[in-house]
Amino acid sequence: MNAIVPPRIESLFNVVTRRIRAAGTIFEERVKLDLRQQPEDHWSWMLKPYLLVNPLQTRPSRNIDDDSMINPRIIQFVAQFDGRDSEAEHLAAVDIETAEKQLIWVLANWQPKKLRFGYRPTTYAGMTIEGTREPNVKVTYRFVFNEQIVVPDDLTFGEEETDDSVEIGELRIHVNDPCWQQPVVCPPPDYSVRVSGGGSPTPLEVRCEPVCPPMLNEGGQS
Repeated sequence: MNAIVPPRIESLFNVVTRRIRAAGTIFEERVKLDLRQQPEDHWSWMLKPYLLVNPLQTRPSRNIDDDSMINPRIIQFVAQFDGRDSEAEHLAAVDIETAEKQLIWVLANWQPKKLRFGYRPTTYAGMTIEGTREPNVKVTYRFVFNEQIVVPDDLTFGEEETDDSVEIGELRIHVNDPCWQQPVVCPPPDYSVRVSGGGSPTPLEVRCEPVCPPMLNEGGQS
């Protein structure tokens, strides 16, 4: 038996990053996966507008039935826009809403198909304006990717524990000698015996030994 090996899968984060790049949004190719936990005051020197794909958390799973569950996986998209030296960066407002609607168009209700596990439709979890550092504005968008996992039956990893005991449900005896008249010893009560063949001239005698010998002085004997 081959050893059971947990599957190695493509990352949802990589798939999402490639999807946004391919969609031709306002960010064009400036979409980057970022697994680092950057401080809140972090501002990138990338050309603007840009988008960082920033995995955030997986919420507690919820069971659908005994065999499957949903893992809500939250990805935060950190965008930085150029206010283009406008008063109070108001020119960034159009870019912020354009990016929001484009991300919703690309990701909302999307179900990734090329991953190991299935997904329910993706949901939009909102937008937050994180801060302004003249002339730039930083915004985060959040989406929930509802991963559906089918839980396998009980699996054994490593050396399996085997049971070497044999369970006998029935004992069959085939007789080739037509003169065979040996009695058949009564089997234990947890399985049956069948005798076939041979054409024995007389019915076979079945001799059953008592389960336990009689107790001393049983039956009035001294």
